[in-house]
Parts: sequence; structure tokens; C-alpha cells
Amino acid sequence: METDELDQVIKAAELGDAHAQFLMAGANMLSKVYETTIKWYTLAAEQGHDSAQFELGFIYDFGTGVSKNPHAAIKW
Repeated sequence: METDELDQVIKAAELGDAHAQFLMAGANMLSKVYETTIKWYTLAAEQGHDSAQFELGFIYDFGTGVSKNPHAAIKW
């Protein structure tokens, strides 16, 4: 991804674009920055982004960067 494209995704995520937030979460997950990953997935999931909801459920189910939480996993 080009620097200009990345800047656009970051700006869109900060402005509340669910898909951009999902992309930011994925990038942070690859870097194993779990706190930020969860932040972005949660913001997208709360807006109804299906894939973000799935990923967040997976994170809580397996305890990736957080304590396992079956209730949160089921919620998402």
C-alpha cells in the first residue's frame, strides 16, 4: 500500500469509516499490536461490520492478546 493510500485509510478510520477501521485492525493484528487491533475491530464491529464482529469473536474465543472471554466471543 502506498503512503498516500495508507494516510487515506487512517483518516477514514479516524472519521468512523467501519471498513477502514477493519483494515486498520488487520494491519495491527499482523504487527501483533493487540490493544490497537481490538480497538479498531470493536469500533467497526459496533457499526455492524460483519467481518470485524467475526474477528473480534475469534480474538475473545482464543484469547489472542486478551484473556479468553466466552461471553464476549458469543456476543460478537
